[in-house]
Amino acid sequence: MQPKELVQAWFEQVWNQGNTAYIDQHLADICNFTGLAPGPITCPEDFHAFHAQMTGIFDNIRIRVDDLIEQGDTVAGVAHVSATHRATGRPVQFDSHFFGLVQSDRILEAQNGTDFLSVLIQIGAMTPEGMEAGLTGGEKIGVGSA
Repeated sequence: MQPKELVQAWFEQVWNQGNTAYIDQHLADICNFTGLAPGPITCPEDFHAFHAQMTGIFDNIRIRVDDLIEQGDTVAGVAHVSATHRATGRPVQFDSHFFGLVQSDRILEAQNGTDFLSVLIQIGAMTPEGMEAGLTGGEKIGVGSA
């Protein structure tokens, strides 16, 4: 399978179909995924935990790959995510950009830029004004009172 095809199938199988066996089949035993969780995802077990966390937080996850570019073993793309936040029932939509390395039908690396900030605003956990204040050095967001 070409790297581009494997990445497209990854999103379809793992996220849209919920086929977690695909993780074990196509994620390298030692991998490096960044930009999805506070720390790197370094093995299939880590990715299973991340997947379980995301499917626990969101329902009806659908990922559409809008752009996908392949050069050798390298794949880059943009994915659009839509889901329902379980705790609030609110629909969310956000984009994620990724740059990955695929060899021998296994994903070895993926650097991700996911717009979790817009998700926080969409679920009501942060206001646009709060985001601006936090970024400009104003009020601290998510930090206990002094």
